[in-house]
Amino acid sequence: MRKTICMYEPSSTHSKPQLEPKPSLFLYNTRAPAFRSLTSIVYDMKENPAGMARPVCWVVVLGDFGRSPRMQYHTVSMSKTAGYEVHVVAYSGAAVLPSIAMDPAVHIHSITSLSSYRKYFPRALALILKAAHQALALLWAMLFRLPAAEVVLMQCPPAVPTIMLCVLTCWLRGSKLIIDWHNFAFSLLALSLTDSHPLVRVSLWCERNFGRMAHQHLCVTRAMKKYLKSSWGISATVLYDCPSNSFHAASALEAHKLFMKLRPVIDEPMHAGDCCIGEYMAAEGQDYPAELSICTRAVNESVTWRLQRPAVVVSSTSWTQDEDFSILLSAAEEYNRQCCAMASCTLPRLLIIVTGRGPQKDYYCRQMASMKLEWAAFRTVWLEPEDYPTLLGSADLGVSLHTSSSGLDLPMKVVDMFGCDLPVCSADYSCIQELVTPDVNGRLFRTADELAGHFLDLFECWNGQDTPAALAALRSNLVASKRIRWDDNWRLHALPVIKSSVD
Repeated sequence: MRKTICMYEPSSTHSKPQLEPKPSLFLYNTRAPAFRSLTSIVYDMKENPAGMARPVCWVVVLGDFGRSPRMQYHTVSMSKTAGYEVHVVAYSGAAVLPSIAMDPAVHIHSITSLSSYRKYFPRALALILKAAHQALALLWAMLFRLPAAEVVLMQCPPAVPTIMLCVLTCWLRGSKLIIDWHNFAFSLLALSLTDSHPLVRVSLWCERNFGRMAHQHLCVTRAMKKYLKSSWGISATVLYDCPSNSFHAASALEAHKLFMKLRPVIDEPMHAGDCCIGEYMAAEGQDYPAELSICTRAVNESVTWRLQRPAVVVSSTSWTQDEDFSILLSAAEEYNRQCCAMASCTLPRLLIIVTGRGPQKDYYCRQMASMKLEWAAFRTVWLEPEDYPTLLGSADLGVSLHTSSSGLDLPMKVVDMFGCDLPVCSADYSCIQELVTPDVNGRLFRTADELAGHFLDLFECWNGQDTPAALAALRSNLVASKRIRWDDNWRLHALPVIKSSVD
């Protein structure tokens, strides 16, 4: 059970040793009388309490922490590898990783999130009010709820008001700020406004100018590193997303347990003529058995893949504007048309499982419900953290629709899929080939017809127990690649950044 976070009592004998000051915007003279007279009441209470041997790190995520796997991985690494007492400031929401929930050195400070502004105010005004609310909530947490930190690791985006407040707080409290650039807030904002909108310009100015004030920077691609340096004068270290050790190809038994768990969802049709309903009786010629899932069957504790099972296609999405989900819907319709036109079809039915939550989900679910497909069926699910790797490890093909608002970030969902040796069809954009190499570990597409063509090619001569040759070649390349895992990658690239920031 997570320990309660409370206001710490002052301690004069067990305070954390102070580092030798160096010239920097963020360091202050803690012994200056004028400064101490104004801040001693607040900050003396924030020294490390008696018995806390670890240095303190804050992880600041102005979003749902449970839906930010990279920041969760950072948190685990800061605790287990770097030896920090980690205090996370974030919105509550989705469940966090078990390794975080059970770690006594990790403390989560939830701040409230109000989503009602857009119901009552114009979008521009709602964004301003939301930023003001976020600023007050975040400032309260960082000034009054947290012990003094040696390092503050901040996710960007969101950037406004997070980046300004982290700069201010680090300056006041002598912490070192490290920004982990996942994308750019101004480019995301421009998707719903315009590049010339005043709020987009303000966001760009804040990111560029306050970003320069951080001590260290991490980013997710070489393209982003180049942009930060050439456009903003920021030197960043590339820390590629890597899968954790929980991502691996699933055994038939692991897949069977998951599909049995998901059977109530899979049994519920999403559209007329759903091709994955009645599956259990038709293919096996028997009554609905207790240990028969849509893809597996268990007989005398032996689990096998079913010969006539559908091919499982997985797409993880945040249902946002930088992912055009209509491409997958149109590709499924084209695949269905091609299969129906064949006199003797050797292609499988597709069970397309879509995971994730987001603002456009209801809109696309209504579109799915109106579709008439004989060779494809959609299901939407929200999984527990421990079930998501198993689903990827049980699938036959992954699909990523991410195109990036900036063109400079990479989809972590593809990294997770590769961790499960799952080939991926990914939307093509400027830097995606830093991750997906065509005909080596996946395929790229720009249109729905191209994606449908990949389905037709990769699933040709299907049976449920033997992978078709083209798909098997991609999977073999992934198995042979032996991709580096998060822990090793973080120790190699991020840990030196952490150490250099406090030296």
